[in-house]
Amino acid sequence: MKLRLAAMPGLRIAGCASVAPADGTLAPLDNAQAARAVWGDDWERLLARLGWAPDHVATTWGVQRRGWTAVPGRAAAGCG
Repeated sequence: MKLRLAAMPGLRIAGCASVAPADGTLAPLDNAQAARAVWGDDWERLLARLGWAPDHVATTWGVQRRGWTAVPGRAAAGCG
């Protein structure tokens, strides 16, 4: 099956990257762990300033956990 995408004016892919924990663990992250990894230990206060509850991602988008998209040492799918 071939994926065909139509042109979308004003939209472009600016970059692609992958990341994994330095310790090599690839366990999925829950929302609190992901927020802490991105915004640090003060993530709850940052979300409060945005007007988001700590469970905003789960209640708005239904996301509970995230997995890693690449194995360390290998390119992520779609990057290259």
